[in-house]
Amino acid sequence: MVVASPAYLAQHGTPRHPNDLLQADCVSAGRPWLFREGEHEFKLTVHGNLSFNVGPPAIEACVEGAGFGMFLSYQVAPFLATKELCVVLEPFERPPMPVNIVYPQARLLPWRTRLFIDWIKAEVGGALRGHVTPAAAPDVC
Repeated sequence: MVVASPAYLAQHGTPRHPNDLLQADCVSAGRPWLFREGEHEFKLTVHGNLSFNVGPPAIEACVEGAGFGMFLSYQVAPFLATKELCVVLEPFERPPMPVNIVYPQARLLPWRTRLFIDWIKAEVGGALRGHVTPAAAPDVC
């Protein structure tokens, strides 16, 4: 989902179409952003003054008003709940993708594998349970 801070939106306006992002500051990870319009999916290469290779500092940059960012819903859920970020271009979002952990079925699962499974379930599962969708919080922005 594409997000921006309320302050950035107040100063620069809310985009109506993904192509509007071509004229905006975007906090990116150096790869194209994917959108859906009807049944057609398309890529958009955005630009901005900041680029990160991990999510947390990119999210913080967006919270501080650096521009638009595209993140997974569970990554920005806490910031949507506190209204530090606003969702934009919701009609152009791609459908949600499931999160899966695939590992060989074994009677005696290695402890490292079990630890990882338990950690990822707590880390991602907890964030997904706390996920705030724009529909669930219509007054986010």
